[in-house]
Amino acid sequence: MTTSWKDKLSDDEKTMLEKLTSRLQGAMKTFTQDGYAFVKTSSRSAKDAPMVQGRFKELYLAELSTYPEDDRSENSQIFCLLKAAFEALRVKTADDVIDMFIRSERIYQDLLLAAVNQVEKYNEHFVIRKFVDIDVDMEFRGFVWGHELVALSQYNYAIYSKRLVDEQERYKKMVKDYYEEKVRPKLEGTSFPQNSIIDFAVCENGKNIQWLQVRKKNILLLVCNKNLLFVLE
Repeated sequence: MTTSWKDKLSDDEKTMLEKLTSRLQGAMKTFTQDGYAFVKTSSRSAKDAPMVQGRFKELYLAELSTYPEDDRSENSQIFCLLKAAFEALRVKTADDVIDMFIRSERIYQDLLLAAVNQVEKYNEHFVIRKFVDIDVDMEFRGFVWGHELVALSQYNYAIYSKRLVDEQERYKKMVKDYYEEKVRPKLEGTSFPQNSIIDFAVCENGKNIQWLQVRKKNILLLVCNKNLLFVLE
C-alpha cells in the first residue's frame, strides 16, 4: 500500500513513528499470531479511513459478487458497503493501523481535542482486541438509565434486516439477559455513571455476545432517536 504521507515527515518524526510502530506491533502479537486484530483509540475507531484506501472498493465488489445479479437492490448494496468497511478494519500489522489512523478524520478530531483543547480530561491509548466477525445487522446500541437497559436500537439503521424484524423478541431477550448477567454487575457499585450508552454485538447466531464499548453520555434526548428499535420494560 502506498503511504505517501510518510514522505512528508521530518527525520525526527520518522524516528518517533518507527518507535511507535514497533511498540504497537509487539502489543498486537497476542491477537495476530493466529488471527487478526481490531485497533482503535480510547475514543473511537478509524472506521472512516477505508473510504480513502484503495482496497475498500475491492472488498465491496468482492462482497457484492456473492449476491445473485437479480438480488443487488439498494439495501443489498448498502449491506455490502458496510461489510466492506468492517472487513477493512481487520489488521495484521501496526503499519496498517497507523496508516488508517493517519487517514481518519475521526481520529484526527479526537486527538486534536485531546492534545489541544482538553488535555486534563483526555488520556488517549491504543485499544487492541481480537478481531471478531460481526454481521452488519447484528450490532446494537443500548441505552442505560439508572443502570437499567431501557432501550435498544439497530446500530446500522440504514439497512433493512428481515431476520431482525422477524426475530426481534429473541434478540431483545438475548441482549437484555447478557446485560443483566455480564455487564450490569461490572458497572453497579462503581463510580461509573448510572446513565450510559453501550454497544453490543450478537455473533455466531447468538452463541456469542460481545460488549463492544460503553460511553458516558446524557441519554435523555438520544432515547428518542429515530432509530429506536426496542423499548425494554
